[in-house]
Amino acid sequence: MKGNFPFGQLVCLHYRMFGGQSHDIYQAAAAVELMILSLDIFDDLQDQDDFSVPWNKIDVGISMNIATGLLVLSTKALEQTSFELTNRMCAIRYLNSHVLKAVNGQHNDLMDSIESEEDYLQMVRNKSAALLASACLIGTALATEKYHDTVNKYAEHMGIAAQIKNDIKDICRLDEKNDLVNKKKTLPTLYLLHNSHPEFQLIKDYYLGNLKKEELVQMGR
Repeated sequence: MKGNFPFGQLVCLHYRMFGGQSHDIYQAAAAVELMILSLDIFDDLQDQDDFSVPWNKIDVGISMNIATGLLVLSTKALEQTSFELTNRMCAIRYLNSHVLKAVNGQHNDLMDSIESEEDYLQMVRNKSAALLASACLIGTALATEKYHDTVNKYAEHMGIAAQIKNDIKDICRLDEKNDLVNKKKTLPTLYLLHNSHPEFQLIKDYYLGNLKKEELVQMGR
């Protein structure tokens, strides 16, 4: 409802699409939501650009401990469902492998190693898109215990499109999460940095350190 992807609903949807009937799918959906919440907490703690969330209002050590517990709990919740063991293990494998991909994508983002459209798309494919794909694949695994490459591909494309939409929104907002102010490299900011039009020179100057944050904000007004 607030613009975030309904990961739990994607689990249920794909489970039903592939013939699943068990009501235990709701526990599996909850497990995926716990995983997403834990990674959201870690992401916010690392970025330090959103102080409206509750985990940025308490001691960082406590928030990290809670996020770690939620991540482990997500796997435990999947283990404790009543699905066949082979289906459960397949679902857990997708959860763990895609979390690792997301961590790798987040690492590239934090290292500020994005220099091109190709770099950006690979980072997003590993980060946001991998998490959306995991929700869909967990649903199909619990229904069929098979890997569905088509599901993985369209889920990745949905995740990439959603991230681009969020990144466009994040250069237009007038608060501490503005990606330009935070010198983040996303597809929209890369476009502005590589644009030769004179009106975008101030953005290049800011990223190079030749313009102060206060000056950029003032010019934006």
